[in-house]
Amino acid sequence: MASNSVHYRLSRGYTASARLNIQHFLQVKDSGYILHPSIPINRENLRIADIGTGTGIWLLDLLDSVPKSTRLDGFDVQGSQFPAKEWLPPNVHLSQLNAFDELPVDLHGKYDIVNVRYFCCVVQQNDPSAILKNLVKMLKPGGYLQWSEQDYANQSVIAANPDVKLEYFQAAKDYMESRSKLGKEAFDWISKLENSFTEHGLIDVLLARQDERPQHRDYWQDTYLMVLEEISYSMPDGGTELRKLIGASQQFSPEGVTWLRGHLTYVGRKSLNGTAEIE
Repeated sequence: MASNSVHYRLSRGYTASARLNIQHFLQVKDSGYILHPSIPINRENLRIADIGTGTGIWLLDLLDSVPKSTRLDGFDVQGSQFPAKEWLPPNVHLSQLNAFDELPVDLHGKYDIVNVRYFCCVVQQNDPSAILKNLVKMLKPGGYLQWSEQDYANQSVIAANPDVKLEYFQAAKDYMESRSKLGKEAFDWISKLENSFTEHGLIDVLLARQDERPQHRDYWQDTYLMVLEEISYSMPDGGTELRKLIGASQQFSPEGVTWLRGHLTYVGRKSLNGTAEIE
């Protein structure tokens, strides 16, 4: 079967890898967890998968919180950001997988926990169903799915004090929403994931929201500007105008300006009879 194309608009270079790692640690600091506390991890021989693993940072950070008998598998459509396999712990395995393709049979019902996050630039046509169907298939009966995203649909530009200039930040936000496929309408699916989980048969579905801590807002803002710059090089017009706005925005970042988004984490469980997935 031919592989479905994944149009990933961000970079996979060393600066992008560093950004992903920074975003991971900031989200963990903001939320207080790597796995939501409702997901049990205190038993032996767990199998945990991370989809869109990137640098593998989520799995590697989780490593010290789970029993040593746990197997942790990371999957990504490309392996260019994987650490050297010789440097990975023996129970961490990273390999390539296209989350849009038909799921290999040997991955059906294999995992106690499946994690996915930061798929806002991967989900196509405002519909996560193709990916969600595969994620649910990967779960064992009673297994848990955790999906985390930033709340792009409800982001706003805020300043630390009323004297700070906001126009360049607002202009960059407006530019992205009007000139690219990353406008507000492209992120409707994120706010509807709770319903999507239920539609795919998951039970005990919950949503946890965490706002960025004020002391982390400057750090988040740096990563947001990095994301915009990465995206700019994939834009049809070459992104020159967007990079000008990024440069102008960066001058005012130290004065305390950011795009406030917040983190959304959805958790659902596959029923014990194993009939969660829909066809």
